Amino acid sequence: MGGYSFPVGDDYELEPSILIKGTEKLTVQADLTAKLTYKQDYWFGATYRTSGALIAMAGVRFNQLYLGYSFDYTLSSIRKYSWGSHEIVIALKFGDSARRYRWLNRY
Repeated sequence: MGGYSFPVGDDYELEPSILIKGTEKLTVQADLTAKLTYKQDYWFGATYRTSGALIAMAGVRFNQLYLGYSFDYTLSSIRKYSWGSHEIVIALKFGDSARRYRWLNRY
């Protein structure tokens, strides 16, 4: 997996990323994602999964609380039986990441 966050103007960041997955039978699948973040508080994006799916995502941050939602729409033949799947993410970030590396300043 890999990705990079590119600043776009003063308040926006564009983050393309890729995730490549494989199985024991050498079946390979890739997720290609583009996410746009506004002031590190709001984000939305889209993913294309090579196995045949489209994913839309959005989220918001309130101080240390992160709330996200995504919808996965399958493009393969299973869509006859499924309207897609929903995912809700709730995360709480503890601590300050700047304090994590303060020991580096001693040297």
